[in-house]
Amino acid sequence: MFRMLNSSFEDDPFFSIQMSALSRQWTKWCQI
Repeated sequence: MFRMLNSSFEDDPFFSIQMSALSRQWTKWCQI
């Protein structure tokens, strides 16, 4: 899902950074 969104907004660096940060937080929560 995140990859699909990132590929759709690759031209928007700020959005890509936001999505990558969100995906990292999601992986942290999933590990708990």
